Amino acid sequence: METAFCMIRESLRNYIYNEVIPKYAAFDKAHREDHALTVIERALSMGKQYEINEEMLLAATAGDDKRRTAAQRLL
Repeated sequence: METAFCMIRESLRNYIYNEVIPKYAAFDKAHREDHALTVIERALSMGKQYEINEEMLLAATAGDDKRRTAAQRLL
């Protein structure tokens, strides 16, 4: 998995893994930290097939379920 992060700044990677991913621990069983890590790993792996900003992809996938959870609170 480490090779997937070759173009991602260490500061962003640290923020995602130290500040964002731990918040998934409070989510339902299907969307906890292991789920977030799997989504990130798969997205970065697929992203290598395209010309895509890996930092943007990491940020988007790391926050995906957090956006859904916030939207659910509005309903």
